[in-house]
Amino acid sequence: MSIRFILGRSGVGKTRLVLNEIKAACDELPQGDPIFVIAPDQMTFHLEYQLLKQSQYPSLMRVQGLSFNRFAYRILQETGGLSRYHLNQVGLALLLQKVMNEKKDQLSLFPFYANKPGFISKVSEMIAEFKNYCVTPNQLFQTIQTQQEISNWSVQSVKKINDIAILYDEFEKLSLGRYLMTEDYYTLLSEQIAYSSTIANSDFYIDGYHLFNKQEELILLQLMKYAKSVTIVLTHDLNSTSPVFSLPSRTYSKLASQLEEMGLNYEIQELTEGNHRFKSDTALAHLEKQFMQFPTVKSEAKGVHFFQAANSRLEVEEVAKRIHHLIHKEGYAFNDIAIYTAQSEEYQELIASIFPKFEIPVFLDYKESMLIHPLMVLLYHVFDVMMNGWRHESMFMIIKTGLFMDVSQIKKQQSFYEAFQAYQRQVDVLENYCLARQIKKQDWQQKDDWVYEKYQGLGRGYVKTDDDLAVEDLLNTLKKQISSLLTSFEKKLKKLKPIRSLPLRPLPS
Repeated sequence: MSIRFILGRSGVGKTRLVLNEIKAACDELPQGDPIFVIAPDQMTFHLEYQLLKQSQYPSLMRVQGLSFNRFAYRILQETGGLSRYHLNQVGLALLLQKVMNEKKDQLSLFPFYANKPGFISKVSEMIAEFKNYCVTPNQLFQTIQTQQEISNWSVQSVKKINDIAILYDEFEKLSLGRYLMTEDYYTLLSEQIAYSSTIANSDFYIDGYHLFNKQEELILLQLMKYAKSVTIVLTHDLNSTSPVFSLPSRTYSKLASQLEEMGLNYEIQELTEGNHRFKSDTALAHLEKQFMQFPTVKSEAKGVHFFQAANSRLEVEEVAKRIHHLIHKEGYAFNDIAIYTAQSEEYQELIASIFPKFEIPVFLDYKESMLIHPLMVLLYHVFDVMMNGWRHESMFMIIKTGLFMDVSQIKKQQSFYEAFQAYQRQVDVLENYCLARQIKKQDWQQKDDWVYEKYQGLGRGYVKTDDDLAVEDLLNTLKKQISSLLTSFEKKLKKLKPIRSLPLRPLPS
């Protein structure tokens, strides 16, 4: 059992040292004891990719890059503890709503907010935070009962803590032995580490963290006690008093003192030689070294630029222009460029709409709601179409999903994105026609072709141009394609028996 802290400033090669150690171990013994790299969710794939990229073998059997959550699941599969149901956000909200209704008479303030949008979500976040820092309902009750601690608190604060303690206590009683929150896996993991043979024979590297919550600390201490070796990487300079290192400094001091209390020895490997990340850019190296340092030190180094824009759109356009210049004039590749912003929600729509105009491919690191997924929109609105006589709004909600698009017509060298954009333009023409002529269900299902006239009311003497004939052909092609699918679906839907008429099968004994 060995415990090691790798400390150093940003860019000195801490992660590179870890990757090289793992590479050497895997090259020497490709099927040796397991190696776990525990990192934040967004970092695990990148670490595994880097390891595979530098490995001399086409695959890695020993190494797994996991977050704490996935690591808990992995170990509990071995030791047991996954028999209870996992509560997702919906299940958690339903259970908390049940607790709220049952304990409504005992609550002082929360009944007035129970029906407010987002209230249950905030309560679930608070309970998750309590679990992360190992705060129990009894501790909350003891806090509000201690007169000395609440002497400076307002009456409303005491009532709020009392209400959340009641809900938390009842929630724990209902879920005991039946349900698990994500945070409960950490508690189970810290209890089961001592019984895992996998952990006893494994090497652990923890990278990408500046601070650990209470549950993660308990897991780390148990790993240090029972694992083959544990290496923790922290961005910290032991010789610096800069506030930049306040969080990792606190983390290192806390873990070191706890290890001393447990009687466990550890070693410190501090990296100080050179800065590999910024060696070709003196401006960034200067900024990393002098950031939040007083007094300030001036530098004439180049490499950091500032510009001011009147609004967010102009700001994104300027960024796109500069990226376009770097790619086409200075020989950079797209994967050499990253964009960081503290307000991703504000910028993601602008980036998604502006970057394609400059032919810049971009990956946006955010999660989309399933409610706006084309398949979910189709499933939701197709029944509205059936029940409301093919109403125009519902019809075009499902048509614009693109799931009625005939993909067999896409040319070999044509990208799907270009074909989809062309289809959307065709749908716009179709929608304008349906709005202008107030197309109803019977019009969609009629056998006769629709007649397109660019200028209505000109009489029999109006001669259609080739463009008019092309639009008319497009409209009738789309009409037949869409109406045939919906008509077939409607007929099959009407033949189905209601669920109440189906016989109930007896439950297995």
